[in-house]
Amino acid sequence: MRTLDWAGMYEALMRNRDDPTAWFSLEQRVRTWAREALATRGTHVIEDAVADTCAEVLVSLERAYGAETFDGFCYGKFLNVRRKYWQDGKRVQPLGDDDMAAPEDDGPDPVELALLRQCLEWLKVAHPKERCAVDLRFFSDRSATAIGEVIGVHAGYARQIVSRGVAHLRKCIGEKTGGQHAAT
Repeated sequence: MRTLDWAGMYEALMRNRDDPTAWFSLEQRVRTWAREALATRGTHVIEDAVADTCAEVLVSLERAYGAETFDGFCYGKFLNVRRKYWQDGKRVQPLGDDDMAAPEDDGPDPVELALLRQCLEWLKVAHPKERCAVDLRFFSDRSATAIGEVIGVHAGYARQIVSRGVAHLRKCIGEKTGGQHAAT
């Protein structure tokens, strides 16, 4: 598949958020950054960072200033995602041969959990393929290849579907909370 330059990506996504060439191009550019920045974290972290960055770009596309600065806009989203993955890595405390995660807080906030469940139900009705992909990725810890096999698409498109599902969930949460939790 051919790739678009940054301006071409911006213009294509503004016309059609599902443009496969624009998505492929964006994923390839972000993957390059992620491989450099997160190489020591593993392939799964790199792919998660790519998906999270693309979802962030999609959710906030209206806030991009235009085609001329779209690369910087996307890179800023990637830096935010990268920071999250580096911070997540600091929570692991090595214990000899075994690595054990540091104790977490008391669990999710019941109100936030209810909101997430409500948005997941909405996603199931509005975008069933995205809901299936999100379920497989985050609740069954399935790879993009496995998700693609289940929903009948190639791995790259499966990652895109997961990204769109996450973006739709964030948008739903943002709308229901007045934007207070849209970025979490």
